Amino acid sequence: MKEFKTKQSLKIVEAFESVLIALVLKSKDDAKTDDDKLMLAIFKEIADKLGKKLNTIQDSYTLKFTASQAFAIRILYIDYIGDPSTHFGNFLFRLSNQIDQYYQ
Repeated sequence: MKEFKTKQSLKIVEAFESVLIALVLKSKDDAKTDDDKLMLAIFKEIADKLGKKLNTIQDSYTLKFTASQAFAIRILYIDYIGDPSTHFGNFLFRLSNQIDQYYQ
């Protein structure tokens, strides 16, 4: 499967990284099943990727995600965030819809 690409602003990338780091740190002791551990591992991968991107400050970033990372982002919205009424929730809602359309 091809990589999913998206272009996002500095603020969104910073927020995305922060949310993922907080989720991984908060949930790592609660992850009992292999499914949960796999999701946290992928969230950590994505956070690390975003952190590397943020080493160079830019107005916007082109982000590339593997298929597994892209699907994990969809699951992040569906299972963890699920509220498009916030700025970040709306970002994830739109991104998860783009991912869904991309991989159909």
